Amino acid sequence: VIALLIVILTNNQTVSANASNPSVELYKLFAHMQLADDKQYRCLVLLWHKESRWSATADNPKSSAYGIPQLLKMTERDPYKQILLGLKYIKHRHKTPCLALEHHKKGWY
Repeated sequence: VIALLIVILTNNQTVSANASNPSVELYKLFAHMQLADDKQYRCLVLLWHKESRWSATADNPKSSAYGIPQLLKMTERDPYKQILLGLKYIKHRHKTPCLALEHHKKGWY
């Protein structure tokens, strides 16, 4: 069902809210489906926008942080797996994306 929804959205080009990179909208849709909570999703969108602008190839030259969630020592290149790993990290470290976003005020999460 998820793959079908993504294919439909892509074929109808309704994900053009980010015209420069429509993949970002697909990444956000995938993350939203994983969370199933609108408030937590909004916090995640803000958090990962600050971290990587939702770029699966974002690379921090000052550390080993990489990918959408900017996890240290990230070797995963698949953006959807990056999202899953990022959500797992948030759940383990902060419980929720909103708590992670609050912690990000220190400059990291």
